[in-house]
Amino acid sequence: MNDTQLKLASISMDLKRVALSYYRNSNATAQTFSKEALKRSNEINIKSLKPYLAKILANLKTILNQKDKLKVAEDALMYSTILQNSVTSSEEKTDL
Repeated sequence: MNDTQLKLASISMDLKRVALSYYRNSNATAQTFSKEALKRSNEINIKSLKPYLAKILANLKTILNQKDKLKVAEDALMYSTILQNSVTSSEEKTDL
């Protein structure tokens, strides 16, 4: 697993924690993991990613700052799964 894959996997886990926290009405915890996900996304060179991954990371701040927290939880869970799948499939191919 290269550095980019590790960071994407970390963002995936942070987004999953955001979703679970909002579903459990732990808004403070969700905000903490949202900040972590945004911080890690800024560490990745978006130009080195496939376009769909770059688009997700570019829109991450907008996604996490929506007013409807249930929508944030749903989107965070969906994007977490997409990122996780990209990391696990790219481990086999070693190509993001």
